[in-house]
Amino acid sequence: MTLSVFGAHKDGAILAADGRLTVRVLDPTISARHSTYVFVDGYQKIFTLDSPHDFFGVAFYGASPIPHLDLMQQLKSKLPDKRLKTVEYAQNLYKLYREIYFSSKAAKAPHNPAVIYVAGIDLKEPFGKLYMFCPEEGVVPNEVSGGKTILRSGGETSHLNSAATRFYKDYLDRLSTKKTSLRKIGMNLNSRELEIAKKVLSKLDPVELLNFAEFTDLAAALIKNTAKEQLRLNELPTVGNDVDLVTITPKTGISINSETGESRFAETDKNHISITCCNKEYRIQLLFSEEDPINEDFIPLSADASFTCDECKKTYNFTGLLGNLKQVLEDILN
Repeated sequence: MTLSVFGAHKDGAILAADGRLTVRVLDPTISARHSTYVFVDGYQKIFTLDSPHDFFGVAFYGASPIPHLDLMQQLKSKLPDKRLKTVEYAQNLYKLYREIYFSSKAAKAPHNPAVIYVAGIDLKEPFGKLYMFCPEEGVVPNEVSGGKTILRSGGETSHLNSAATRFYKDYLDRLSTKKTSLRKIGMNLNSRELEIAKKVLSKLDPVELLNFAEFTDLAAALIKNTAKEQLRLNELPTVGNDVDLVTITPKTGISINSETGESRFAETDKNHISITCCNKEYRIQLLFSEEDPINEDFIPLSADASFTCDECKKTYNFTGLLGNLKQVLEDILN
């Protein structure tokens, strides 16, 4: 699972995503009732191209079986040497994805379909454009912005309301501090800020009143606050705290702010194997280094990579699963 946020604004467009990938590996030789969860940070979900194609960006979520970087490189090789409209980039990507997908074995393997968002700015049209499509399902690029300020999200959205509430609480706190400072020199908040405050206090969404910098801050805050909420509630940390953010404006095109860095194991104590035996769940912690934090609610994996049920004494061996997991993670981390 992930959390991505996509937006169109009168002054530009944005794509934001956390850098965490949740890896789930199953091994039928162990048990039909088990799951292995490993969390990897530094996973790229947003992609851009160089000039003249530097006024659009692409964000992926879902379990795409096609490597995103390879897909974008192939897209670049097929584009003309001139800037296109945002919808044309979306249409070209949709067509290319389907060509690769249905000509490979990927179409036969079970997975959650990939959903793709393309955001951009068109010439002489400063308002951001946002298109969504699902090429595996035949859902063609559809504009979801329509000349309006809009934020869309995909992935782990269960905490979005509380994440937005936290952002606007912080926003009101800053306005209160600013108001106090302005009063000392005989000034007041501007009408836009006052209207935002009124809407927030009335529990109405003020997103269309935000300037582009505030709009961008909101997108990043939705992801960061969701990660904090998962940590507070002791949930599986499927959303990372580091954010990749791409803004696209009429004058400068794309601007990239990345916090995620290189691919690495996430610093979490919740990498684990979950086994259900005798109607009881056992969670066995996977440790990748001596510095990994210990989770006292989990059972540490034994030196011989096995586990024996307390009741029926059945023994499970995880050697094969760990080998599969190692290969999957090497492909990701490399």
